[in-house]
Amino acid sequence: MAKRNNTLKPVVVKEHAVQSLAEAGIYDLELPNGTKIVALANTLFPNHDENAVKLILDHIERTRPEVVFLLGHIADEDSFRALADTEVNFLHRLKDAQALADAMANDGFEERVLALGKANGDFIKRFAQFGASVFYIPSWTNIGLPNELSIMDYVQMKKRFLDTWAANHPDASDIPSDPSVKLPTEIDELFGIDGLENIQVLPYGAGVLVNGTTLFMVGSFRRRAAGDSSQEEWLQRGYDIVKSVDGKSGSAWWTDIEHTLPEPVNNSHQSHEVGYLWQANRNGHLGDYHRRSQSIGVFTMYHDHLFGEVVPFVPGSDGRRSLVIEGHSYTEETAGAKKNGGTLKLAHSKSEPLKVNAPTRRGAAARSTRSRKR
Repeated sequence: MAKRNNTLKPVVVKEHAVQSLAEAGIYDLELPNGTKIVALANTLFPNHDENAVKLILDHIERTRPEVVFLLGHIADEDSFRALADTEVNFLHRLKDAQALADAMANDGFEERVLALGKANGDFIKRFAQFGASVFYIPSWTNIGLPNELSIMDYVQMKKRFLDTWAANHPDASDIPSDPSVKLPTEIDELFGIDGLENIQVLPYGAGVLVNGTTLFMVGSFRRRAAGDSSQEEWLQRGYDIVKSVDGKSGSAWWTDIEHTLPEPVNNSHQSHEVGYLWQANRNGHLGDYHRRSQSIGVFTMYHDHLFGEVVPFVPGSDGRRSLVIEGHSYTEETAGAKKNGGTLKLAHSKSEPLKVNAPTRRGAAARSTRSRKR
């Protein structure tokens, strides 16, 4: 009788990090009347939707908003993992994005990480090139999405592993890392955007409270219907909400009654959530749940309250998408983010359709046979 292998195999279980908004911090920001704001998220650079980003930058260049919020999931964790972890994948077969391919062209692990980090920083700088103050909130949220905290976690853990291997194999011809080189432990340093006056990087999962009324945040949970998760945040936080993370687009406004004496007094509330901006025909491993709608938030601050809405990308009849903001249309030059696939054909290659004899009734055929016999 063959011996069964009942040996317990070691399994490494890694807990997902969890953070509260209270610990991450809520930062106050006072904005004067007329301040224009753009909010976006979920670009996952370098797998971002470049055509969509260009339309956003066209709007920023034209209107010159004073504030741009980057609400998490701006960088792609899986692209950093690809710098050292090679795998044969029979499901996802697209070529690497150009920025990742350029980083992979470097020899050592440290050079690759720093090159891809710099590319991410250059991407973020694009949103500040027209004078806006950029507030970047990196994400720790792990509900099926890559996040910035996992980038730092992976880089440091992989660096430690490779350095240990290099120290134990000093005579190896191919050393994967250089133990004498230290990699940054802060996301702004890794991306090369630390110390910049017009780009501020907040703690993972933090929030920005604008004029004491509206909270800009990443968020940490999702709901099935667009707008539901932002309304749940409003119930929990007590502020008007602009959030991301869910891959859906929605804006909602409503009122409730504060009191009725001596006359009714109503309070107005609003909640918004911005969608995804990564390339729709890439990142297939994320499934379809997180790619419900592409959009950005466009707002103006008046008398301590936010005026504006989440604006979706609208496809035209020719496949090109547009952003329509305050009556102005921004349209991509060529249709982007087309679905992968092609055209199928039948096996026969004849140019003419197959000829099929018209059906006859059995009774008519029999009468015709009898008449010929007579």
